Amino acid sequence: MYKQVILFLFCLLLAASLLSCDNTTPATEDTTNTSTSDTIKETPPPATTPATDRGNFFSAEEQTTLRKRIDQSLINKLSDAIYSLNDALTDQQMEAAFLQSTTTLTEIEEAIFKLNIDGSEMANEWNFLDSVTTVYYASCVAECTEFRFEYNIKQLQELATNTTGNADDSFFALALMAEGEIGGREGAWYNFFARTWDYGGGSLLGDSLCYQFLNQSWKHLQTSNLFKPSVEMIRKACIRDMGHPIYMSESTAILKEINQILTADILAAAEIAQIQKIKTAITAGKIEKTIIQFGCKDPNKNCDWGG
Repeated sequence: MYKQVILFLFCLLLAASLLSCDNTTPATEDTTNTSTSDTIKETPPPATTPATDRGNFFSAEEQTTLRKRIDQSLINKLSDAIYSLNDALTDQQMEAAFLQSTTTLTEIEEAIFKLNIDGSEMANEWNFLDSVTTVYYASCVAECTEFRFEYNIKQLQELATNTTGNADDSFFALALMAEGEIGGREGAWYNFFARTWDYGGGSLLGDSLCYQFLNQSWKHLQTSNLFKPSVEMIRKACIRDMGHPIYMSESTAILKEINQILTADILAAAEIAQIQKIKTAITAGKIEKTIIQFGCKDPNKNCDWGG
């Protein structure tokens, strides 16, 4: 009897113990934060241009000044272009940098043009760039009504001495000969022509510069295709100015230089034909229906400068 009571009590204790145990699996705690601020993903920063990666060429203050007229993307492009010119190690890289700069400068000028701002005002506002970039020069054209960038050709010539290859040295020497220290962007006026007013003047054929340029540029074209379009553009301008009906020199000096050019083997076939036509006109004293004026550097000639 005693053993039965003990067994009964043991069973009761065992049952009570089993009932007190929670054999259910606890729910997984929801740790997701549903607040709006935590569910929005952070937007990654926009890709930066090489100029930004490297550090923009212009200071923060200079960029603020530039942003008054153009957007940051153009400022970055200008920064890249300046770095490219300064960092060129070969004449090929210098040509690529020169073309890149030309494209960028044109974009900026087009953006400025849309603002309808006087060219002289913009040139004055941005003349601080001349000493900052050293390779560009703030200027204006069309009686200074339109803003324009020009190259500092002397500075580009100096940068070219740091590169391997001679094509860039040759080209900038030609640009310096044709335009002087400032220019280099499809100029309407070259040193082959004497401007006596905003839209006219007289040809300097007879002072030997056309011959020197055509001779040196021909040598360049025979040895390298680098800068070829730019060289050919200036050659066309040289020959164009040779055919202007107003000449600073007398006909004797003019014909002497023309003959020197024609006999020097420095012309393409099309150029020979053009200059032969000019020679015929000069000999006749008339270009089409226009009477040629000679010796106009003499103030007593009282030449009609025309356009």
